[in-house]
Amino acid sequence: MQLLDECLAAGDAGAALVLEIRHSDLPPSPQPLDWWLRDPGARPPVDLRALDWIPDGARVLDVGCCTGRELELLARRGVRGHGIDVLPAAIALATGNGVSASLDDVRSFRPREPFDAVTLLGGNGGIMGTLDALEDGLRRLTGWLAPGGFLLFSSFDRRRLPTALHDTAAYPPHESRSPGELLMRLRLDDRTGDWFPWLMVTTDELATACENTGLAREGTTFWSGSPIYSTVIRPADSRAAR
Repeated sequence: MQLLDECLAAGDAGAALVLEIRHSDLPPSPQPLDWWLRDPGARPPVDLRALDWIPDGARVLDVGCCTGRELELLARRGVRGHGIDVLPAAIALATGNGVSASLDDVRSFRPREPFDAVTLLGGNGGIMGTLDALEDGLRRLTGWLAPGGFLLFSSFDRRRLPTALHDTAAYPPHESRSPGELLMRLRLDDRTGDWFPWLMVTTDELATACENTGLAREGTTFWSGSPIYSTVIRPADSRAAR
């Protein structure tokens, strides 16, 4: 993710940054930075409306907060929030704009207090990396919730993509993968970053993971006809109490 960090540090909203998926027929996907760099004319992410599901006055943890735009919008409604991200430039931009944020990895972060909501927007459910890691990841994130709290989970349902993600047979045997377990990298002109794992979870796969971990889904919404969806996830006993 070094290329993304460099573009954010440079404030380069017009950087020709694209995302490539290994062994995929999908073309490289442009990664516009104007929204994250606070360009007033930028188009927001399609799942931004999921923020409306967070009640006023809640305390929120935004996982993968980037430059803190979502927390900035929530703060206007009295929502108290904190963000974590692994990109130093993103955290610098967030804190420089008055957003509470820290340089932390979701796998090692330890919250000081529980949250009313934990968010993984912008498809950030993909940070789970693999289906095997999904259930443990859901347990960890919902373990940070206050009573009655919820996880706001967002991902891409690969079944709605225009073409197959990749040919799993193209990977060597020691890299055996499920269809939604991807390797991605960023490209900037003639430079490329390292491959990193990402997971595109279908709603059915997410339902199975929730069932296996004692969690319940509510209100799944696909945004603007795109493959990206958001859903509320609660501990099953929390939903019963409501």
